[in-house]
Amino acid sequence: MDIELDQRLSDEAKAFIIQSFKIARPTDILKADLPLVRKLKDDASMTLFKIENFEDLIIEDFIVKNKHDGHEILVRKFVPKNSIENSSITVYFHGGGFSLGSIKTHTHTVGFLARKTKSIWLSVEYRRCPDEGRYPIPYLDCKSVVEWTLENRDILGSDRSKVGICGDSAGGHMASIIAHELKKDLDFQILIYPCVDFSDDYKSAKEFTKECFYLVPEVVEFFTKNLTDEPEKHAGHLSPIMYNDFSHLPKCLIIAAELDPLVDHSRCYHEKLQQNNVECHLEILDGTIHGYFGQPLHFKNAFKRTEELIHDFFHKLN
Repeated sequence: MDIELDQRLSDEAKAFIIQSFKIARPTDILKADLPLVRKLKDDASMTLFKIENFEDLIIEDFIVKNKHDGHEILVRKFVPKNSIENSSITVYFHGGGFSLGSIKTHTHTVGFLARKTKSIWLSVEYRRCPDEGRYPIPYLDCKSVVEWTLENRDILGSDRSKVGICGDSAGGHMASIIAHELKKDLDFQILIYPCVDFSDDYKSAKEFTKECFYLVPEVVEFFTKNLTDEPEKHAGHLSPIMYNDFSHLPKCLIIAAELDPLVDHSRCYHEKLQQNNVECHLEILDGTIHGYFGQPLHFKNAFKRTEELIHDFFHKLN
């Protein structure tokens, strides 16, 4: 198996790449059966979930209806048995290029965060592209759940509960947009290696093109085309960094991977937020790659650091 590993990669990133490439290469997704890939990832994730002890969490599923078309959106709620009084509520959107990922693939991830922060987390099963729904359906699903949460915070937690949003990759992208649209109502946003600009390429996108960086250009193009046939037409909405009004945005934590084609998105968005007096902290994790956050058992060091950053962010928030 021929893999050119960049020496900047952490040991756990190298180990993950070597192991995962024995099963599939990044570009294999271009010709894959998406529903089958989703099922395989779901099954593998839930097998691992059963091994981990989450008995300290109350995990329940419920339905929220999309306000626009009535679609029933599955939401998974994570409540620590030792949750703090007036616990904050975080609505989480998983990554996967708008095409992959689910509440099952990220059950580990969200469960760990609920436990670490001793707070309530909701994970959203938004419709995925292209077969379940294309732009703007995933956004409308996520936004509907956030609006429902704002209206029902007293049922979920208390009427004093702060409400925020979090997402990784495509989920971080949607979180960044919803933070603008609902900024007067939200208390915080956590963006993990988000895409914030569909209108331009960045230096990092040209630098990290090798397979070992995982998110190769062909895959980015594949995910983009799954979302919409006309990214240029919708770039104004899909590129929150280009928005004119940054006033009153909720405080923000951005966590990025050093060796990620999207890392410059995080740098530039952080700069834009600071220029507009939005309270924001950016942390770039050395030696790691795009997608690490959805693999907490493989990227233990990077995930632990992410947990710590989110925990500290919540401590200051509360």
